[in-house]
Amino acid sequence: MTNLELLKKTMANKTSTTSTSTKSNFLSDKIITLLNYRINQEEESSRIYKSMSIWLDDKAYFNASKLWDKYSGEELKHADWAREHLLSFNIRPETQPINAVPNEFSGLDDIIRKTLEHETMVTNQCKELAKAAQDEGDTLTYTLAHKYCAEQVEEMKKSWDLITLLEVYGTEKLALALLDHELENYL
Repeated sequence: MTNLELLKKTMANKTSTTSTSTKSNFLSDKIITLLNYRINQEEESSRIYKSMSIWLDDKAYFNASKLWDKYSGEELKHADWAREHLLSFNIRPETQPINAVPNEFSGLDDIIRKTLEHETMVTNQCKELAKAAQDEGDTLTYTLAHKYCAEQVEEMKKSWDLITLLEVYGTEKLALALLDHELENYL
């Protein structure tokens, strides 16, 4: 089941038993669900990038490890955006379980490709949040969703830049070591 399918299932299973501490005159239940989902997915992204960072460090790709560790921290800040938005309307964000993340990768090239795949998925999720906010006329959440979408433009550029570097350097062992050295410039 894809993350978007999981989100739709979660939203379908939502009941009207939301406690009064999460009700809002400004945000619909659908938007609240989407924001809680955004928090969860940003936290999961952080864990994915942390796992990649640890794997890279273990394989002596030290600059790449630092870069993915930086990405991990950025994702937690993104989760805080949605958390703070909910709290601004006196809505307690939900702390949801995070899916298990992979711990094994076949190489730096695999991590670069998986990063692009992951950021593409996140971009689609952010677009869905923006569309939902726009459809509901929720300009307050749309402003936040626009912030997420603008961030995803940057994330996609970084991901595509990494793919381009991978194509330039190649996937041979020495080439990947040189690529790791180059990644110091991205820290």
